[in-house]
Amino acid sequence: MSTARTTWRFWRPATDRLSALLLCAALVLLPGGFLVGCGDDGESLVDAPEVPSGRHAAFVTDAEGRALLLRGMNVSGSAKDDPQRMPWVHAEDLVRLRQWGFNAVRFLIFWDAIEPQPGEYDRGYLERVRERLDWCAAAGLWVILDMHQDVYGKFAFDGKPLGFDGAPSWAARTDGLPHQIIEPWALTYLQPGVRRAFDNFWAESGPHADVQQHYIAMWQVVAEFFRGHPALLGYDLMNEPFAGTAAAAQWGPLRVGDPERSRAFEQTLFRRFYLRLIAALRAVDADTWIFYEPLALPANNGGPSYIGKLADPRPGEPRLVYAPHLYAIEPELNNRFDPDVTPEMDAWHRQRRREMEELAEPMVVGEVGLPWNAGGDPLAYLRKSLAVIDDVASGWLYWSYDPGSWGPVVGSERRETPLVDVLVQPFAHRVAGRPLMFRYDWTTRRYELEFVDDPRIAAPTEVFVPEARLYPQGWRYLVDGRDGAARGEWDARSQILRLELLHRGGVHWIVIEPAPATPGS
Repeated sequence: MSTARTTWRFWRPATDRLSALLLCAALVLLPGGFLVGCGDDGESLVDAPEVPSGRHAAFVTDAEGRALLLRGMNVSGSAKDDPQRMPWVHAEDLVRLRQWGFNAVRFLIFWDAIEPQPGEYDRGYLERVRERLDWCAAAGLWVILDMHQDVYGKFAFDGKPLGFDGAPSWAARTDGLPHQIIEPWALTYLQPGVRRAFDNFWAESGPHADVQQHYIAMWQVVAEFFRGHPALLGYDLMNEPFAGTAAAAQWGPLRVGDPERSRAFEQTLFRRFYLRLIAALRAVDADTWIFYEPLALPANNGGPSYIGKLADPRPGEPRLVYAPHLYAIEPELNNRFDPDVTPEMDAWHRQRRREMEELAEPMVVGEVGLPWNAGGDPLAYLRKSLAVIDDVASGWLYWSYDPGSWGPVVGSERRETPLVDVLVQPFAHRVAGRPLMFRYDWTTRRYELEFVDDPRIAAPTEVFVPEARLYPQGWRYLVDGRDGAARGEWDARSQILRLELLHRGGVHWIVIEPAPATPGS
């Protein structure tokens, strides 16, 4: 639900707990009887262990077989309102992201820009997107193409405002039900016309079954156009899917919808949609990774997902990536982020860990973010969020590279915000084996990576080290607790340390830390 997560539009959170009560009241008053109840959920919260080990079941891999750990930005929320549906960034911005150590961007694209009329595709728009992918390739960034939507689409079939971005109006079938944009913006999802538009999208038969068929065909056009591009890493099938009238979630005392109906929807209509779309993409592109998201409501805020393991019909190993988002509703509503009170984050951590054990496939968090100037300690809250993600996922992409309180830059001169000092950290871009654990301590500036070495991989492990930003007095690397266990090659221009182990196989430990103080210094 990323529309509000940019300073470009719509909604600013209230500043006290009253807003959470107003949310509950607003849901009660909405037409359609969507609210089930408000009460104590009775859930006991268990803190996650501080020292995880071996939680990562699988990884995206490069051509040499190395595990890819992804860090990057969503580029960008500004594209939603741009006349050409392009983000505000220029080639030099992408170079800057690479200098910060990022190796990936999640690039927003839009169905209504691709297929403005049924079966008619805007090649000019796709060419503009490809130009941005060329910039990313030149900067050394992977690209995940994200088919973005927020509240289904800008306009309904009758031409009236519906939501914010996504589907073309001809595919927004509301059946005449009422809808209006309200605040907080996310409540617009619960408008009867919006819910009906989603229901008609998910329909497998009847007068609106063509909507989903067009979506799948549109994705095939995109894959045919971009397959083989040197920057292309993956396709994100749909941003923050919503179940329509089957949607359900719980946030503490607030319960919305029927969880059993939501679960049944996810295991049937939603799951079958993904299987059809994956098969259609594989018919034109067998190699690009496919990223798929759970229902945003409830998974974004700590709820479970019941999609189950999906089949990838490509020859060889599957290339599917589970790509949930991480946000917390109450801190956003109250504009206050307390790192010591994180029930939604803790629930998210438990649910995603459980799903990773079941799915045994890579997980990359497609969105995480917050306003750095909010109340409480938002930077500490973000540090905790990223540590939680690192425990269960092999990467994250921050929402988003836009100027303002949610972004890493501000003003026309693109000055850095305090977020940059949280987001920029040492991390391994590529690991010649299977990572077991990786973590960074912002206080000590110490990065640790534990991994099982794969002697079949000839390419080195590559670690980004922001030397000037974090280690102006010098730094060192240790392998298995000592010097001399690996050959190291430092590239100051790219800030990449390449390590080749002298003794292959087994479990190894890499540490990046400040250089020890010398006597008299």
